[in-house]
Amino acid sequence: MLAFQCALDQGAQGVELDVRLARDGTVIVLHDRDLGRVTHQQDTRQAEDLSATDLRSTNLGDGQTVPTLDQVLGWAQDTRALLNIELKSDVSSRRVLVDATVAAVNQSGCPKEQLLFSSFHLGLLRGVARALPQVPRGWLFERAWQGLPWVTQAARAAALHPGHSLLSHERIQRWLKRTPLLNTWTVNEPNVAQFLSKAGVNALISDTPGAILKAISSASF
Repeated sequence: MLAFQCALDQGAQGVELDVRLARDGTVIVLHDRDLGRVTHQQDTRQAEDLSATDLRSTNLGDGQTVPTLDQVLGWAQDTRALLNIELKSDVSSRRVLVDATVAAVNQSGCPKEQLLFSSFHLGLLRGVARALPQVPRGWLFERAWQGLPWVTQAARAAALHPGHSLLSHERIQRWLKRTPLLNTWTVNEPNVAQFLSKAGVNALISDTPGAILKAISSASF
């Protein structure tokens, strides 16, 4: 949660986060399947082997613990931050993840216009599209052919989320012609951010939002 607030303090409009399941079915915000990276290998247990209570008692440093999606939705409601919620596919039950994520969103009261779902997995995107059609979906992909129209249609995606290394000027213009949102990840190089912003990419996901915003604002377009 400190990292999310830091992003806003640096000028970001919102944050991208990853959701998966705890043992008890609680939706938690954690990129990896295990706790190794976030605890500097002090705790390598699998997230799905732990309950939400277990995770709340696991210190990640500076008093931080693995947040639940409920916590982050409440924070977004208070701060008006945009949330890009990526559903991870390496979970024990994708159907449970979709159902629990949708339930958390519906119960939170967080305005739907602050939210966007994203995933590399077509089935997860179709699942949230059926349950919450008013929340846009972004199709995450790392290979150019995955941005073809039939793949986007199969994903029921309103947005395209290619890795930034795929984005030539020609591809940006082609993809912008058929999608209202073209967002990309993970942009940490100022010169790359300047090129993408000038070319019309709608949103940049970055580990260093302050530096990237400074580079964009200082560029002469």
